[in-house]
Amino acid sequence: VHSSLWAVYAGAFICVANVALLNAVTGVVCEKVMEVASTVPPLTEEEYNEHLLDFRTRLEQEFHAADEDESYSLDKDEYLKLLCGDEMQGLLQEMNIGLPLDENHLLAIFSRIETTEIKFDEFHRGLLCMRGSRLDHQSSALQYDLRVCIKH
Repeated sequence: VHSSLWAVYAGAFICVANVALLNAVTGVVCEKVMEVASTVPPLTEEEYNEHLLDFRTRLEQEFHAADEDESYSLDKDEYLKLLCGDEMQGLLQEMNIGLPLDENHLLAIFSRIETTEIKFDEFHRGLLCMRGSRLDHQSSALQYDLRVCIKH
């Protein structure tokens, strides 16, 4: 009889602990949903495509302005200088893009082949892959890992 009471107690404790834990998780999820719902409504497909086209146009202007030797590609010094510019920082922030800290990781994300230069299409595609990574640094690490796996 004595051991069966302990079993009932342990079972009741586990049930109460699970309910309390689920309550906490549900509260966090609800809070995040409410936070997202309180922001500006999402763009329509037409607005979204227009936004992406505007981003590409502005990015292309910055890219060609940074192409000092007019080779239609940027070497390491040129693209690092471009990424440090105020206008480019504004574009990155607008698209919620966080860049990896390591220069070699950055080049691996942008370029499909082992090279030290980046063409505009590679640069644009790489930045689009990095959207949403400003607040989630694991995302840029994942993009790097995926590019390395694809290359090998």
